[in-house]
Amino acid sequence: SGADLAFAADGTMYIWTSSSSQNGLYKVDDPSSDTTAVAVDSSNIGTLDTDVTGMAIRDAGNGNILVSDNNDNEIVVIDRTDGSRIDSYAMKENGRDFDHIFGDMTAGQLCGQVFRRSNLRSDLDALTSSPVPLDGNRSTSFDEFSDPDNSPDRECFAAGVTHYIGFGWWVPTDVGNEIMGDSVEFDLGFYTEQCRNQDGSYDA
Repeated sequence: SGADLAFAADGTMYIWTSSSSQNGLYKVDDPSSDTTAVAVDSSNIGTLDTDVTGMAIRDAGNGNILVSDNNDNEIVVIDRTDGSRIDSYAMKENGRDFDHIFGDMTAGQLCGQVFRRSNLRSDLDALTSSPVPLDGNRSTSFDEFSDPDNSPDRECFAAGVTHYIGFGWWVPTDVGNEIMGDSVEFDLGFYTEQCRNQDGSYDA
């Protein structure tokens, strides 16, 4: 039997147990304050013949749950609201059935929210002019570059959870040799404070 867990974009932790009698989807609403796990829907506990060895959440942590099932060699889609099976996909390798035994899953590279997409010059100007307030909940409507830093739509980052922030840039493919010998350097800094004791506003 297997089990795994995954975090949603809002910080909720979802768990699939390995016990056959209690097999099913559970959640912990706020792992930083209370680690009690409760069944998402008790009617779907112990009723699904799904031996989970990996779990991930679609749509950058806002969608339904994907689990790998080594009973049936399938990727199964689980409804996050009630723990029911809503779809499945047979595992294939080079067009042939794949015998899945064990293995973990990941949400995938660059699956998080992209809250800005521009060019390097514009990005550096934006980062230099004022700090960028980051939102701990990717599913909110908060806009990091236009909303005030103490906006009620901005939420804390969940404690006890690993968070990643990425910054990527690349050279256009059509610039030719005129940039040979050119270089650019910049530093990125981060400022943090306790969310519970602050309103999110920042004073330089």
